[in-house]
Amino acid sequence: MASDSITPMASGQDLGGRSRFAKLGMATNDVLNQAYRDILEMEVPPSLIYNKVKASPNFYRRLRPEQGQLLINATHSGYKNFDISLTYQLIRNICSKIPKPTKGKWGEEPEAGEVTVGDDIERIRSIRNGLTANVSSASTPEAEFNHTWSTMSDICQRLETFTGKKYLDQLNLFHKLTIRGETETEDNPIEKTKMRKENGRTRFAKLKMATNDVLNQAYRDILEMEVSPSDIENKVRASRVYKRLRPERAYLEGC
Repeated sequence: MASDSITPMASGQDLGGRSRFAKLGMATNDVLNQAYRDILEMEVPPSLIYNKVKASPNFYRRLRPEQGQLLINATHSGYKNFDISLTYQLIRNICSKIPKPTKGKWGEEPEAGEVTVGDDIERIRSIRNGLTANVSSASTPEAEFNHTWSTMSDICQRLETFTGKKYLDQLNLFHKLTIRGETETEDNPIEKTKMRKENGRTRFAKLKMATNDVLNQAYRDILEMEVSPSDIENKVRASRVYKRLRPERAYLEGC
């Protein structure tokens, strides 16, 4: 259950944009990832997932050791600890009965009128990519937020029909979250008490914003110490890594 309020990493710096970013991040990793897990479980029970993956050695070798351990643990803990990247990989590489994207293959952006389950799986991947792999700061403009949230609502409605599970109500709870700036709580004991009770989703939002803002800036600074922005395209084109990049340069492991 979503808490009533969360506090962003910084106040006074595009608080609205950071709030929207936090809501999208939490909804994606909570609601949309749960939809992924439900879709996966419809075809492969957790007790069978390890053997199912081991039967595809080329795919199994691409998994990290900690991901392999999650597959083993699924026998007793289910899919609850599977993150959105791993779950997407499993759906794409292991599941054969799930309706595929309209275009017939995974990894491509669906068109507006393409609404198979596979299309919505790809839409979730795209939303997740936009939040984690292709952002320069932990902030989302209002127009982009409204468009993305509308897309997420449509996805939830369609996947409710497919899985028989409920996602839209939980999604709406995140939309109603009130996000307060830290400066508003400094002299308010009631707000301080609420902050002490913040749940795991709140901490996740803070870490996500800090990673995309502060730590990502450190990455950019380190890169620029060696390669200037004007030289980066030629530098990458001269390397084999260029062929592995997607056109939008947004990479989700396993895609």
